[in-house]
Amino acid sequence: MATSIDSRRRSDFSEMETRESPKSKNTFHHLIRKFTTARIREKYKSFAVIRSSAMTTLQLMIWLCVAGYGLHVLEEFVFDWQNWARNVLHLPAQWSDFYITNALVIVLGVVAAEIAPTWPAVALGFPALMLINATFFHVAPFVWTRGRFSPGLMTALLLFLPLGIQTIRTAHVDGTALTTALCIGALLMAAPIVFLKLKVKPYFDQTR
Repeated sequence: MATSIDSRRRSDFSEMETRESPKSKNTFHHLIRKFTTARIREKYKSFAVIRSSAMTTLQLMIWLCVAGYGLHVLEEFVFDWQNWARNVLHLPAQWSDFYITNALVIVLGVVAAEIAPTWPAVALGFPALMLINATFFHVAPFVWTRGRFSPGLMTALLLFLPLGIQTIRTAHVDGTALTTALCIGALLMAAPIVFLKLKVKPYFDQTR
């Protein structure tokens, strides 16, 4: 009797194992796949975070442009840009205009560095501004005044021109993007000059 009961129990256990084995096997493989997928996702997520946080070459170049612009502002301030702008460019410039304008340009440079991976053509407007500034507002006046020093000329030659050219070359953009960048740079360069010219017009005179 006991032998019969033991045989029956072994048979029931064997049937239970047979019934549960496929399910257990499937569960095991499911857990393996889930674990593997989770590990892959975790590694991919880590890679994505590293990739997104890494600074691109274009961003690095634009940050260098921002630093170069800061040194350029320092040179202009030290060598009395205000009186030079009044006597050579005939602009009704004041130091308050100088401070506000250049502070805004620095902010725009920071924005350009941040948006460079997404909108490179727009970001390149900042180095384009530097090239336009160096060429038409420092080198050209130095030539037409027959060698009169222009405050900012040294940093324009040593920083603006090489950094601006190299930054645009780094971006590897097409003609349309380059044209867009130059247009943005020209607008940014022209805006404060136009505002200074308009400020002295009777219609815009707020002291009356």
